[in-house]
Amino acid sequence: MPYCLIKIGYDSSFHGVQYQLGIRTVMGEINKITSRMGIRKVYFSSRTDSFVRSSTNLIEAEFGNCMALASAINSIDGIYVLSYANVDEYVPLRGRFVKEYLYFSTSIPETDALAETISEFMKSDYSKFSKDKGKKVYLDKIDFYILNFGTILSFKGKAFSWNFVRISSECILKRALGEINKEEWDKIIEGEINCKYKGKGKNLILYKSILPFDMINFPSDKLDELEFELIKQLIWIRGMDSRIINKISQIADVFFDKK
Repeated sequence: MPYCLIKIGYDSSFHGVQYQLGIRTVMGEINKITSRMGIRKVYFSSRTDSFVRSSTNLIEAEFGNCMALASAINSIDGIYVLSYANVDEYVPLRGRFVKEYLYFSTSIPETDALAETISEFMKSDYSKFSKDKGKKVYLDKIDFYILNFGTILSFKGKAFSWNFVRISSECILKRALGEINKEEWDKIIEGEINCKYKGKGKNLILYKSILPFDMINFPSDKLDELEFELIKQLIWIRGMDSRIINKISQIADVFFDKK
């Protein structure tokens, strides 16, 4: 029985992944295409909330022509296809592959304070930060990058949600900035009280899904269009200011050279 695995990205124009009647979602738009192709079910490896972007989510469907399916999905406004793979049987997706979320914040804490806070967080039962109480979270590590315009937190692991990242990120940053005192922080990481802070969906991106097998690159011309739109937005916001080029270079040095 042939299945297709397809790695997709999507912008922040969607009201989340999950299908909702009368609202534009990633799953809703893909289902419009796949139902016409006779596909009964499409599976997602990660579900993201409204306005949470993804540069690498993974979907799966029972279908014999993966190139045709990838082309159809790539035609959807706001969605682009990165790669695909043909597999002989269904591959369980949820919690099976390493994924990485990036959370962006304008907060700039001290390096030592942030490092200590993350260390305390990782030693705690951080599953208590999950929206799904009682569900075990498997997190490998949290990295951080303090730049001259803000901070980027990187969450890497196999089983955690976008909501977990939004709550954890803001709580960690608030503690590192001293806006959560030690007594309150100790109660939070011990699970005695809930952290009241939660980051915005627009500050979050599903950045990477790491798969244990090779995939075929899809020749999407939409990547060039996306790059052009991003450059236009940056110029519109900042003008022809060389400082924005330096900031882009910093991000590129931190992430793209470490893939």
